[in-house]
Order: sequence, then C-alpha cells, then structure tokens
Amino acid sequence: MVKGILPKYRKEGMIELLNWRDKGFFGKKENISIHELADKGAEWGLFLSDSNTPLSAKTIEIELGEIWRGEHLQKVMEKKKKTRIKIRNKWTTIKY
Repeated sequence: MVKGILPKYRKEGMIELLNWRDKGFFGKKENISIHELADKGAEWGLFLSDSNTPLSAKTIEIELGEIWRGEHLQKVMEKKKKTRIKIRNKWTTIKY
C-alpha cells in the first residue's frame, strides 16, 4: 500500500498545495512560507521518491520554490501584458 503522492503526480500535487496556501487553507498566505509548507509535507510523508520513500523537507522546498517561481513569473508576465494592452488602447483613443 502506497501512502503519499507518487513521483509522476508530484508536480500536480505541489501546485495544488501552493494553491491551497494561496486560498488560505493553512492560515494567512503571508504567514506560511514555502519552507514551512515543505516541513509539513515532509512531516506528513506527502511526496514520495522513486523508491516510494518520503521526500526530505529540503527536496520538497526546492521543488516547491521552482514551481512557485514558474507559476509566479507566468502570472506577472500575463499581468504586464494586460497592462500594456490597456495603455495602448488608452493612447489610441485619444484624439489630437
């Protein structure tokens, strides 16, 4: 019997864990760091390695950080793109 998230589902599980943090399931987002999430994930044996042993807190922290940076960067770029479109539309509607 396997207890934990298998390696092939690890990224999806980590994304969902970060989403839960953003939604406030662990308290205020500002009060819960990725380091603390990783510690809890290791304590619960949430993520498994290829040999079905629980990942260490440090490994979880590194992977959560990489995923968060990738997701956060994508959101920032989308926001900048929307802002540019709004600015461009504002300038094109001004008549001289």
